[in-house]
Amino acid sequence: MANIADIFSFRNISTAIESVKTGIPDRLPSVFNTITEKVFGNETTYHKFFGQRKLVQRTEYGAPSKGYSQNPVTQQPVILTSFNAHVTVEQELLLRLRNVNDLMAQQKAMDFIERKARELKTRFENNRIAHKVQMLRKGAFWYDSSGNLLQSSSGAVATVDFGVPAGNQGQVSSCISATWATTSTNIYGDFIALNKKAIQATGRPLKHMFYGNLIPTYIYKNDSFKHYFQFNPQFYQAFANKPGYIPDGFLGYTWHHMGDVFFENESGTVVQGWDDDILVATPEIDSDVYTMFEGSKIVPTGMGVQSGETVNLGNTELVHGIHGYSVMTVDPIQVKLIIGDEGMPVWKNAADLYIADVVP
Repeated sequence: MANIADIFSFRNISTAIESVKTGIPDRLPSVFNTITEKVFGNETTYHKFFGQRKLVQRTEYGAPSKGYSQNPVTQQPVILTSFNAHVTVEQELLLRLRNVNDLMAQQKAMDFIERKARELKTRFENNRIAHKVQMLRKGAFWYDSSGNLLQSSSGAVATVDFGVPAGNQGQVSSCISATWATTSTNIYGDFIALNKKAIQATGRPLKHMFYGNLIPTYIYKNDSFKHYFQFNPQFYQAFANKPGYIPDGFLGYTWHHMGDVFFENESGTVVQGWDDDILVATPEIDSDVYTMFEGSKIVPTGMGVQSGETVNLGNTELVHGIHGYSVMTVDPIQVKLIIGDEGMPVWKNAADLYIADVVP
């Protein structure tokens, strides 16, 4: 039986392989990674302004003016979610780092430590992707007692709800006139109805369409698009050339295939992040409708101190979003590589998110 020294021996290690590719699919437009707002601590408040859309009433010439009140300005408080985790660098790896007479052992130890840190950081990157997807798909986050992200409120002990109106979900106030699985349904007319609702609700026309696996087939086979394809053969050919995908520019929208997004839960089970018959529509994504709030935290700049010891604030730094640092522990001596994230994606204008179930 091999002892611990044999297990951690580096002399027999050649090239490492990655049996399962790391990371999860990110099908979101790049704008989701560029709109960020830094927050002090983990709380913030943003203001909502309601634009003026009413007219003025007629008056007689020379009559006194009529007084009008301005639209209200509301405040929306936000408490960010926090995520913190660590991996341990065992003493056996530390021993090899101290082996000044064996540069190969040192290099292999550093490679293993780097992989540990990289894999943990990837979990945090996956976490952000999964939360952005669920923000669009569900309009809410749910967490169980262990802090795991759930796909529904069942078993949830904590909830973040962006307040998407009931009329923006399901059949979206009858904008989805009938099931898209039936070829005779007027899907073309449903898109016109969706955009009309968006214009009337917030004044922002629809721009982005995030779709599940069955949406392209429903559109491609639908009777209401026969004339459209007749006069736009390039789109018909694009559907035929790449089944399961909708070409950009179709109906004037930017399309995002979400059918293969997923993540793994703690037990290793694959969780599908998007339903096949769900279509989510949004206007142009800017800071009026979305932001990634990144909270702040003080962390040590060098090797951290143990719990209970005096911290020298001169050796600390204020960081935002995903961050990392290390702490040495004793009994036995080990190093904890700690990574945290105080970030949370927020859909700021709930009326600009339309979550349509096209197969009622």
